[in-house]
Amino acid sequence: MSLVLPSRVDGFRFGCAICIEINFPDLFSQYRELGVDCLLLSAYPVDEVFEAKARAHASINTYWVAMALPSQTAHLMNSGVIGPDGRYLAQLDGGEGVVYADLNRPDFAMWFEKARPWREQAMAGEIYRSRAVDDPRSTDRTCL
Repeated sequence: MSLVLPSRVDGFRFGCAICIEINFPDLFSQYRELGVDCLLLSAYPVDEVFEAKARAHASINTYWVAMALPSQTAHLMNSGVIGPDGRYLAQLDGGEGVVYADLNRPDFAMWFEKARPWREQAMAGEIYRSRAVDDPRSTDRTCL
């Protein structure tokens, strides 16, 4: 998979992904590490699981996912913008059209100012290192 370097527009950093890349969580994590605020995803979903993956990636990586989908897949899901909480901010109601969402919303500041930094610290081991249990079962993973 090739990573498209993020671009800045009006203070927001955007990344791009296409269809099959929804199946590669590492790619979505790399975009998070690059400080992406919104991932633009153009795709042709073939099943309902696609939507669950897109919502999960948005929430796990704490960024918006804006999906452009063809109207032929409206029976599975519609184009939309998923927030960093994994919920839709805006979504087409079937068929063709344009969907948009205001990314400059104060109600999402908490996700970027608190949740994202906390998750980065937790993944780096900074939060739980001092709370680690000193137990032989934690070091020798071959025994019960």
